Amino acid sequence: MMNDSFLEYNVSDRNLISLALSPFLTVSYLLVYLPVFIGTVVGNLLVILAFIRNARLRKVSNYFLLSLAVTDFFTGLLALPLNLTPRLIISPATCFETTRFNFFLPAFVFSGSSIYHLSAIAVDRLISVYCPLRYVTIVTPLRAKIAIFIIWIYNILFGVVPFLVPGGEGDQWVCDGDHGGDNDIATVLLVIAIFIPVYFICMLFLYAILLRRVMQHIRNHSQLTSQNNDNSDARSRARGLVTMTIVVGAFGICWLPTSFQFFFEIYFTYSAVVLIIVQTVCEYIAFVNSLVNPIIYARRNKDFHSGMMDAMRCLTRSKKVRRQSGALNKNKEISTLMVDMGTNGTTVSKVSHISSPMMT
Repeated sequence: MMNDSFLEYNVSDRNLISLALSPFLTVSYLLVYLPVFIGTVVGNLLVILAFIRNARLRKVSNYFLLSLAVTDFFTGLLALPLNLTPRLIISPATCFETTRFNFFLPAFVFSGSSIYHLSAIAVDRLISVYCPLRYVTIVTPLRAKIAIFIIWIYNILFGVVPFLVPGGEGDQWVCDGDHGGDNDIATVLLVIAIFIPVYFICMLFLYAILLRRVMQHIRNHSQLTSQNNDNSDARSRARGLVTMTIVVGAFGICWLPTSFQFFFEIYFTYSAVVLIIVQTVCEYIAFVNSLVNPIIYARRNKDFHSGMMDAMRCLTRSKKVRRQSGALNKNKEISTLMVDMGTNGTTVSKVSHISSPMMT
């Protein structure tokens, strides 16, 4: 049982609902995550609206970025709040093993989706660099949509199926400080902890090769005036590769602490205080990754920047118009009411004037 001073674990009655932390720390915990939640949802929503509203962004190479923005949007909207729930609340739903992991399922699914999308973008960039003349015929809008559909279906199945496999130890209460003993979960965490840094290194190596080839192409054609258009395309590809290298770098920086967290939970002995600190820091950094991506798009791509600013102006203008419309309707109602009151007052005055002689 966790008896640390700032924790409030009380598992004497497992049918009750209580806070895992003190009220002050619970509010502080939520306030720390609030900017990430708002920034992730709003930022990725602006990316989605920019793609819809700006025709220059609706090209095949950006389809995967749009789908990645959808992944990040739902990471902030669904995965983040659900992931916080079992960290802050003790209840049968959040503490029994069969239901507790349902709260982490969206984070597991959407983090996997980010990896698949980054891989698909890498393949797209690989084709654009090594087969620039055939890129349009290889990466068609239909094929890109099919690839995105397969990514989502495979990712959902891959994310959900492991949680549907029944465990061999029954429905255990896991909020009493007993963190060991589940070999299946430990194996999964170990695989993920090893996979993340290996994937990060492979992606950086791939983008380094692509950048080297594009820069070599630019150098070879920099002196040829007849190849200006081709050289311009190569520079555009180089800038896009640098952008995606930054995105991959941000992914690695934000998710490598998660590998440390999993290794820590598997191989180290720790107290409840140390566990909550490690989990909070590592998970917070991982969720920040979904916030950073829209910022990178806006900073590195002029079309995305203008499109996101236009979407923001559209949202604020729509809100302002609705507010003005509401005020206008309210003023109309007041004017109508005043006219009706004036009309009724005149009628009453006339009736009183006519009826007064009769009363005398």
